[in-house]
Amino acid sequence: MLLLQGTDITEAFEVHHVTKTPEYLLKQFFIRSASEPRNSPYTFKDDGFYRTLKRKAQPILTKLPPGPSKESKLCADLLLATFLLLATVAAATYNFVIGLLAGIIFNFLVVIAHNFFHMKDNFRMYYFDLSFMASR
Repeated sequence: MLLLQGTDITEAFEVHHVTKTPEYLLKQFFIRSASEPRNSPYTFKDDGFYRTLKRKAQPILTKLPPGPSKESKLCADLLLATFLLLATVAAATYNFVIGLLAGIIFNFLVVIAHNFFHMKDNFRMYYFDLSFMASR
């Protein structure tokens, strides 16, 4: 919240919150209207495409289990273990092919770590930091 203070986050808010509950809660924290118009081509009218899509998707999304599946967690952990093992073997044996394979596995690890950004803070999102890009 502190990083985005004073910026327009309409798109991020609309995409992240599927139900109407956050909109009702947001009214409690209203400070003032924006001093400048939004600089975005997107509109979020109640009868528009995006809000209609959200209304139709909401009943389906409520039936899905919360959080990542056990398979997703296991996949992320196995990718980390495989990467660490292959990278260590490649460094110890000076084997370029194993190093290349470790790099490919690492790319998969970075992609799956990105998926964990979209959940509450968890240690698997920090796998992304191994790429020297910030999970923050």
